[in-house]
Amino acid sequence: MTVERLHFGHGAEPLNAMDAAEHFVRYAAAKGLAPGRRVLDIACGEGYGSWLLREWGASEVVGVDVSDEAIAAANTQFAREGVRFLLSDASRVCDLLGEERFDLIVCFETIEHVPDPASLLRAIRLLASPEAIILVSCPNDHVATEPGESNPFHLRKYTFAEFKSLAESCLDPAQAWLLGANAQGFALIQEGYALAEQIWTDPAAFLKSEMLHAAYVLPSQVNIRPAIDTVLFYMGVWGTTDIAPLAAVSMQSYAAFIESWRAIEWFRAQLAEADVRLADTKTQLDGALEQLAGVNERLAEKEAQLAKLHTEHEIACSKAGDLQRELAEADVRLADTKTQLDGALAQLAGVNERLAEKEAQLAKLNTEHEFACSKAGDLQREVDRLRRRLFALNDIVAALGTEQSRWHEAQARADEAIRLRDEKEAELQRMQARADEAIRLRDEKEAELQRILASRGRRLLDALYYRLYRIPYLGGLMNSIRRVVGKGLRWIRGR
Repeated sequence: MTVERLHFGHGAEPLNAMDAAEHFVRYAAAKGLAPGRRVLDIACGEGYGSWLLREWGASEVVGVDVSDEAIAAANTQFAREGVRFLLSDASRVCDLLGEERFDLIVCFETIEHVPDPASLLRAIRLLASPEAIILVSCPNDHVATEPGESNPFHLRKYTFAEFKSLAESCLDPAQAWLLGANAQGFALIQEGYALAEQIWTDPAAFLKSEMLHAAYVLPSQVNIRPAIDTVLFYMGVWGTTDIAPLAAVSMQSYAAFIESWRAIEWFRAQLAEADVRLADTKTQLDGALEQLAGVNERLAEKEAQLAKLHTEHEIACSKAGDLQRELAEADVRLADTKTQLDGALAQLAGVNERLAEKEAQLAKLNTEHEFACSKAGDLQREVDRLRRRLFALNDIVAALGTEQSRWHEAQARADEAIRLRDEKEAELQRMQARADEAIRLRDEKEAELQRILASRGRRLLDALYYRLYRIPYLGGLMNSIRRVVGKGLRWIRGR
């Protein structure tokens, strides 16, 4: 980015030859036009250009600027006879100067600062005398700033075509167009030449410029030649064709000159190396991208597998829920079955109690009939046989208790292995059937015992009675025994 305004006086930066040359060469274009003319310098800054134009022979110079600081510095640094500095916005310069007219008007690097550039150009036209010469310049911010950036002091950027169209629409077609290009080369100077060898730090030292005896312009090198879109600024000329190309240069050492080129070559070498590294990196990146593509393919496969597993997991969870519900239902059924079994066992306990009562009654009956049985061996043997059958029935009841223990063991195994509950339930049902069968057998045995006692006992007793009745002295005793036995048999039938 170029310097917007050159500063002088206290606190100013030391002389910068390139910035000074850029600002100086624009005023130098008006040097041969200034003698004897009344000059208006619009946007004069701190006044060095107005001072130069008066130094180059202008009869009077009026410098105008919008900055009060610039005008104050101009009056301090460059005020002289024939030079006036006025504070005004460039767009309102007509209001400031009224009927004054000027033979030469210069307006350098100003049009990009004003919101209405057409009004400024029309004001210049009104302030120009009939034979006036006008010089107007505009920066090429497209090369002065980085792409995407802009100068914060400029309202817009202009291409050469845009600036030319705007200026000629207000000032008529220009007689000439000049381009602000950089220059490089060599000069022959005398040994001890002050402008080259003396140490200059004053920023206003460039005002001591001198004309060279002769200068030659060589053809531009192809890779650095200037063009309309690569120059730093454009300048239009109205009112004269008597203006030739010129240059403002500052001498420099060859070491300083070549240093930048060496830096450029170094940067080019670094750029070439960077290109090689970039190519290698690109190759590595391509390989990495291929690997990444493979990884992405495998990742897609894994994601598909994961989705499949997720689906299977959801199905398994659903089935597990169903199995859990079935297990809960089976637990309910098992609890019901256990309740029923507990009831059956309670009933069996009742049966055992009744059986114990019957055994007690039978024992009593046996006691009552001991005397008769002692006299009737056959009846006693029959009773013994019935007792053996009764003992067998007790064995069956004991087996039923064993079956009950087995059922409890089966229940414990069912708690440890739910998946075998169906088999255990079937086994439990079989155990229940055996228990029922045992109860049925016990009932049958009891009925059989009753029938035996009712039938055989009666027949044996009748035979016994018949034999005993034949003994005269035993007749009364046998009647008593018969009555007792008859009561016992009636009691058994009632049970």
